Amino acid sequence: MEKTLQGKHVFVAGASSSLGIGIVGKLLSQGATVVAPAKSAQEITSLRQAVEEIPTGRLVTLLVDMPDYRKAFELADAIVEEFGSIELGVIALEPPAPSAELTGLPVLSWHKMLDEHLTMFFMCGRIVLDLMKQNRHGMYISVSNTDHLEPRPWAALSHLYAKLEIEMAKIFARETACYGVQYHHLFVNNIDTGFAHQHLSSKNSIDPARVGEHIVQQYLSGTTELFQWCLGKEVKDEVNVRESILKSF
Repeated sequence: MEKTLQGKHVFVAGASSSLGIGIVGKLLSQGATVVAPAKSAQEITSLRQAVEEIPTGRLVTLLVDMPDYRKAFELADAIVEEFGSIELGVIALEPPAPSAELTGLPVLSWHKMLDEHLTMFFMCGRIVLDLMKQNRHGMYISVSNTDHLEPRPWAALSHLYAKLEIEMAKIFARETACYGVQYHHLFVNNIDTGFAHQHLSSKNSIDPARVGEHIVQQYLSGTTELFQWCLGKEVKDEVNVRESILKSF
């Protein structure tokens, strides 16, 4: 029987970002039911408006603060009650904004990275992967931007966050493999967010929908390797880029 996303339940964190919208759109076009938590009504409205012309699939938006431990587990209970299981989980968070060097970093920026990014990454994996372990099946894909793996003075915080994402991905993958759960960490770069970035090249940037296509194909017929790649066209020697990234951690 051919594998399909038709009627599958997919959890997407970071769905209201430019990258998230591209991913959600592709999942809906494949007939999936997408469960998308959001921290504000504005995020929900933006997401719904962005995908309203897609006639297939079902979008379920939930107002919840995922870094809040109690609310996150209430969401997990609601998912079990409504859908029974999650077949595919995707987390595609935008990295922390460019910042000062760590030695000059405001403490508030540090706490924001912990609360809105690192804790969010952990909590999504914690609740979704636990559900998958209980059902002994599922696929979870975390998306990481390679643009932030190279140390830069103006992006110390996003560089640190990208490294921590990778380490958590390796641990999550190791802990869930024996339960029949496939974990993948997808490296992307040069994502088209709809506006120019003074530090990153806009030449041959990747449409977020292309990342969505990669995720769909990975679920339907992808490899079992932990690390996956969806790099921009400007990368001429992708093998060397991959080796360089892997050596960085």
